[in-house]
Amino acid sequence: MTRFEQIIDVHIPTSQQSSVSDAMRYILQPSGYSLCKTTSSNQVLYNQKLPVVHHQLGPMRLKQALQVLAGVAWQLEIDAVQRIICHSLREGYQLPTEILTNSTLSADRMLQ
Repeated sequence: MTRFEQIIDVHIPTSQQSSVSDAMRYILQPSGYSLCKTTSSNQVLYNQKLPVVHHQLGPMRLKQALQVLAGVAWQLEIDAVQRIICHSLREGYQLPTEILTNSTLSADRMLQ
């Protein structure tokens, strides 16, 4: 059984305004894995406020909990070599227009 197949039952503290990335870091702590750096695309997910319903997760597999926190639009990616997890937008979904525009402008500046 891999670390991500283990069953967890966790309560994420409500003492602060938690984001999705805060919750992911919290449930990843005992696993030895960490959350990837925020990018222009995954910040849409990671910076969102954690829904109240997600403060209690389980019992469920760690992998399932990470997917529940992300939602159906995001694909969980596990880098076992670097022990990092990340999320990418699934095919068929699109980032908000302002994110795409800012990403394009940033890429254009880097090419100049």
